Amino acid sequence: MKRRHWLVLALCCVPAVAISCGGDDGGSTAATAATITAKTVAAGGSSGATPVDTKTSPELTEPVSRFTVLHEEVGPAFRNNIPATFVLDLNAYAASETFDGRDGRKMLSDWGYLSGFEESLVADGGQSQVLNGGFDFTVESHLFATEAGATGAFAYFEAIVRANKKAKITTIDPVGNQSSAWTLVDGKFTGTSIDVAYHRVIFRRGNLVVVVRTKGAAPFMTIDDALGFAKLVDEKALGKAEAIEPTPVTNYVPPTNVARSPTLPPGITPTPAPSSTARPPAPTARP
Repeated sequence: MKRRHWLVLALCCVPAVAISCGGDDGGSTAATAATITAKTVAAGGSSGATPVDTKTSPELTEPVSRFTVLHEEVGPAFRNNIPATFVLDLNAYAASETFDGRDGRKMLSDWGYLSGFEESLVADGGQSQVLNGGFDFTVESHLFATEAGATGAFAYFEAIVRANKKAKITTIDPVGNQSSAWTLVDGKFTGTSIDVAYHRVIFRRGNLVVVVRTKGAAPFMTIDDALGFAKLVDEKALGKAEAIEPTPVTNYVPPTNVARSPTLPPGITPTPAPSSTARPPAPTARP
């Protein structure tokens, strides 16, 4: 099996579907979302002439870490947040804040939980880059023994966000067999008057449930970044994109001072990243 050498897999029980993330309805998003979403348009994953496939329900197998967004797919504008990238088993996940006050172990057992993987990438330039249009994001993937179990988990994950009452449901193009999106603006970036915007997309494809979360400056962010990543993971679940298992490493050295410049999917002509941290212009599709 092919692997990519870029992250540490550490077993821990960090909260996965914690209610701290959602999003706002801010301004236009940058190349990452635009180009990844452009890929899904070409593959029939977005609204337009080609209908979205919400019927295919594959029985996916471990490792669940195959169903994520790799660092190579988003480029040097991001670096791996190694302490927040980890695998989960049933016991570790049951102890997380996702099941705070509930019998998480029983719930996961009833759903037939197999394993989970959470990956976190952050803007390489830190807050200064985020304030110029970069963002941080997390992809959280959970695999269940059956589609019915995944359906139960999906409903629970939605209920957690809905119970927050601060997050607003957001209309999106469908992704997976089931999906929903949420937006939240909460707090300010340190030392600034700029609002922090969170966006979240939850979707199920077969026996897989995925939660994508982004965090950025409200003037720059919309749901499109999170949706674009969700659609890319969905393509991997459908076998339309290569699903590669990351290889555990401990010597990853992230690049520094690199503007946001994602690796673009097929059918997209890349645009060279500018030297500043400002957002690059959106690329154009090949004829």
